Amino acid sequence: MTQTQISVSSSTEPVAINEDDRVHFSIAQMQSTRLAEVKAAFPACQNILSLLQHLHSDCADPEAATICTLEWIAGALRAAPIQTHIAFCDGQGAGKTLFTQVILKPIFGNKTRLDINGAYLPYLQFIDELQGDFYKQMEEKILATPNTKFYDGKASALIFQTNLHIPPCPSNRIVRIARCKTPLPYDLFSEVMSEIEGKGLMTFADLLHQIRPDTLPLPNLNAIY
Repeated sequence: MTQTQISVSSSTEPVAINEDDRVHFSIAQMQSTRLAEVKAAFPACQNILSLLQHLHSDCADPEAATICTLEWIAGALRAAPIQTHIAFCDGQGAGKTLFTQVILKPIFGNKTRLDINGAYLPYLQFIDELQGDFYKQMEEKILATPNTKFYDGKASALIFQTNLHIPPCPSNRIVRIARCKTPLPYDLFSEVMSEIEGKGLMTFADLLHQIRPDTLPLPNLNAIY
């Protein structure tokens, strides 16, 4: 088997560590896949996946919600049309910053897309620590972000982060909610950091690049858990 050495950067498309062992997941397959199967296929980032699952601990179905979020992030990475944004919310110390700032930011790097006015927008924008009326502030942020419109492949995907508890709002379907009020266990934090220092980021980026669309637009994932 041929070993491929890569680094995660804005100019590098991650490829499998072992090309002969390359695993592909279509969106349809992901929706029937257990998270344990994904961890087994990408063991070097299994604790990063556990962190993402932890951030969905208070969702009705944490595993299904985690799979949906993986699809969403993969869609943002390949510049799929934006149908929803996502918010990580509830408890302080749950690992939101670790996942968004330490893991996702290096993977997305300086990746940009050209908007309809000829300006370059980041694939993914991070909106930190909203307080007060979350939905009102979230809508203001979306309106203030150029060309962040749904079903518009030129828009940026937004990740909101807040320690607020955000109750479900069925009438507001422009944001998906990942809820967790439980602090991140120290053992899991240590394991995630060990993966980051090793091949974890590269492998997680590889996983995201291998989640393939069955149709070009990412299926609508705006269910609120």
